[in-house]
Amino acid sequence: MKVAIDTIFFNRRYSGISVVWYTLLENLEADGYEIILFKRESSYLPPQIAKKYKVVHINDFIGEFEDIPYINTQCLFNGINYFISTYYTYSTVVPCLVWIHDMIPEIFGYDFNTPMWGQKRRCIINGKYFACVSRTTQQDFRRYYPNKKNFNLIYNCLDPNRLNNEDSSISKRLQINKPFFISIASNTDPYKNPAALIRLFQDYPSLFDTFDFIFLSDKFSQNPGIKWAPKISNEELTFLYKNCVGTICPSLYEGFGIPVLEAMSHKKNVIAHGENPATKEIAEDNCVYFNTVEELRNRIYEVHEGKHKDKIDSGYKRAMAFSPQQQTLMFNQLINSLP
Repeated sequence: MKVAIDTIFFNRRYSGISVVWYTLLENLEADGYEIILFKRESSYLPPQIAKKYKVVHINDFIGEFEDIPYINTQCLFNGINYFISTYYTYSTVVPCLVWIHDMIPEIFGYDFNTPMWGQKRRCIINGKYFACVSRTTQQDFRRYYPNKKNFNLIYNCLDPNRLNNEDSSISKRLQINKPFFISIASNTDPYKNPAALIRLFQDYPSLFDTFDFIFLSDKFSQNPGIKWAPKISNEELTFLYKNCVGTICPSLYEGFGIPVLEAMSHKKNVIAHGENPATKEIAEDNCVYFNTVEELRNRIYEVHEGKHKDKIDSGYKRAMAFSPQQQTLMFNQLINSLP
């Protein structure tokens, strides 16, 4: 079976979405799928991926009327059975399976008149089948697109081999001298809740007397006590996970939340916002939840004091349940159910 997959997710090379697709491509190939990657001219494609799979080069997006006919032609020329849209590219001549990562633009009122978000809406309108990465995302999808019926659940997975080797040089580069927490957020959008962290350090500056805080995000505060590392290697990230006291995930909303699983897989406590429905779905009771800035401060000290060790082993088991094998099985079940 020939499956075409757009490669837009690789542009977000430091985010959870690219991690998931590295693993899924390998498992789909192992299961006998012939994978053809559609790459836009200016988009990024890792060299090791470009060498491994057939790549069809398509033009950068100009407009729907120029874009779709070209993609349709390539689908027909290459004998594609299904087109998998991971980030809002689509075909109208072969069945299109749209991967729904989240409903962030809909929930937070993004402007769908802009090219990117307008393309997302058109992709969903023209999609025939849908794969949602969590029940939370599935419920939100139903709410915003009630006329769409063929939606399925395919959980994201945790790649157990991605974060094994570590590079300790980041400790010297960031001048880590104290027990440290890491906070992972790939952007500073309001739903990531950076305001909670800004307020935390404003109200409780004495935290810096005891801890270092490493933020794996773009800089959103001028606080001199925060150490910023927005783009790091897998080896550096592994070192941080293995050696941190815990991980802080303040997001109010996610479609899934790969960093939560990654932290739990390294047997670390995760301090997460109690109003994030996807985190509660994925991690269940294995996170240490907070709702106010004062509670966040208290959870930091509690984790450092070992008061939530009971969640570490159960969190590890929960993280391991989201295996690449499970994700591939769910994908195969979906494909086999299609007419």
